[in-house]
Order: sequence, then structure tokens, then C-alpha cells
Amino acid sequence: MVVSVFYNRADMVASTVQCLLDQSHPDLRILLVDDGSTDDTLHAMRDFAQDKRVEIQTGKNVGFVQAISRALAGRPEEYIAIHGSGDVSLRRRIEAQVALATSRPDVDVVGCWVRHINEEGSLRRVDRHTIAEDLTGQLMSRNVFSHGEMLFSRRAFERVGGYRTFFTFAQDRDLWLRLSEVTGFAIVEEELYQRVRRREGVSGDLRKTVLQAYLSAFAVQCAETRRRDGYDPLDRYGAIAAATRQPSRRLARVLSFYAERGHLEGHAQDALTVARAAYGEWRTPRTVTVYRGLQLAARSPKIAHAVRAFSRRRMAPVLPVQPTPTQAAPESVPESVPDPTPQPNQERTRL
Repeated sequence: MVVSVFYNRADMVASTVQCLLDQSHPDLRILLVDDGSTDDTLHAMRDFAQDKRVEIQTGKNVGFVQAISRALAGRPEEYIAIHGSGDVSLRRRIEAQVALATSRPDVDVVGCWVRHINEEGSLRRVDRHTIAEDLTGQLMSRNVFSHGEMLFSRRAFERVGGYRTFFTFAQDRDLWLRLSEVTGFAIVEEELYQRVRRREGVSGDLRKTVLQAYLSAFAVQCAETRRRDGYDPLDRYGAIAAATRQPSRRLARVLSFYAERGHLEGHAQDALTVARAAYGEWRTPRTVTVYRGLQLAARSPKIAHAVRAFSRRRMAPVLPVQPTPTQAAPESVPESVPDPTPQPNQERTRL
């Protein structure tokens, strides 16, 4: 089953559903969830209601995490695939992921390589990650997965308790960390998912991005506590556990990056607020430089222009660039993906 949650994205329903209907995997169920939209999203979904593969759920607006948790409760399907509203899954995505998952008894979570583009269709970057031997440690350092490209088994999802509604953002990193402690992950080494960065989405809104960074840092702290002390602060103390979050050098670095990027994108006041938060989180040469620079930039357009020029030069290696056709693949290559073409008399996996 593929599940996709929408809120006020009527114009994205048709393209999203069509790429899922075009999937090559047989017997695929598509669950469309309307999270109390106030536009024509539900009406657009109902245009596909005659297709037997499509199921539609709607309810009052409760936010993404509660909406998807409610939709997945009690589902009988063996595997659950996520698909971000407005994104694109290439035709072989689900088939290739299921083939890899069913060929590896130790694997319950499967991703793929991801292309990131903006609303205008320009390529921002391509994620071609590999999985480290210590995956939990890798995820503590960096979330190498997005969300919409992932497929996981219902069994493993229920074993760790599903999504935790405390994480209104960064719910995916919290879930991957908990899953990595009990089961294996794998990646289909093909670009089978296209993620669109939209201005109103989390990845396109600086304030939402910053809140996501804080929640992501807390998810990491919960994982570190589980590994070190054998208990989860959120499970033991509830939401009040967030008050125990420790300052994080890693978070300060991330916030400084978002501040510089936000300033380059024209969000000067928000960028200064984020830079101040990074400076207060952990003082490093980077956080001090960014904060002082944006303070000076707020005083005059001439200084702001100079600061942006400096930031562009410094951030050039990590700003989105289009890879050349001859770009080399990563040297570390996990085992190959099995042929997903169904053979005669091969049992089909229920989705």
C-alpha cells in the first residue's frame, strides 16, 4: 500500500495519484488522506474514486503525523510505502523496493536514491546515500533519508510503536532511528523518487525548517539516551522531556547553515533570528561569524550585499548544483538489487 497525505494541495492531487497509478507493481493499493483541507483537495481526490486501487479517507485537520497515524491504524497490508503530496515516484519504485525487501529477511525498511528539485523544475541535488555498518550512529550524525521515498514493513512499524505525535516535524528521523535499533535497512541504488521543494512546505519555509531542526536534534538525543542508558526520555517523561534537551554543537551548525541560506534567499529578518539561535545554542567560529555578519547586514544594503557575496563563496560547495552527466557513482556500493520482474508462479506480495 502507498499512502499520501494532503492538506490544501488540490493542484497536486492529479499528478501525484497518476504517478502512483502508473506503478509497475501489481495489486497496489493507494490510500489518499485528506487532512481536513479547506480547498478543493477532497474534490480532486474523488475524481479517482472509481479506480478500485484507490481508497480515500478524510477528517478534520489534525496535522500530518496524526493524520497518517490514523490512516495506518489497523491496516492489513504487509508493506507500507510513503509518498509526499506533489512529489513523483518513478514507475519501478515500489516494485524495486518490494523486491529488495522480500529478498532480504533481515531488511524491513527500504529507500532509494532521490532527486531534489524546486517548484520550477530545476535540479537542486541528488541524494545517493549508502548505509553505514552502524546505521543508528549514521542517523544520529545525519538523516540520510527523506520521508516520501521510504517503504517499510507493517510488522516493524508496529513493533516500534509507529510515528510519535510529539514530533510534529522530524517524525521521520525519529522513526528511522527507532527502526534502525530493531531491524535492517537497504537502499535501491536507482533514482526512483523526485522530491519537490515547495515554498509553503517544511523544506521551503525557514521557520518550519528551524522547528524541524530542533525536533530532529531532540530525536537524536532520545536515541543517544536509549543507546547509553537503556530508556527513552519521551516514553518515560512525556512531552516535558523536551525541557531536558542538551545544547548541541551539531544543531548550532545546522542552524547557522539555514541562517546563511535564508539570507541568500531574501529572508533577512528570519535569517538573523535563526543566526541568533545558533549563536545561543553553541558558540563556534562559524556561529559567531554568521551571527555578527547578519547583524552588520541588517544595518545597510551595502553591507548586506557584501555579506551575501561572502556567503555565496563560502557555501558554494554545498549549495545545490546540477551534476554533470559523467558524475561518478559512490565508490561504496551495497549488494545489487534483485531482478524485480515476477517469474511464473511467483507469489505476489500484498501491498
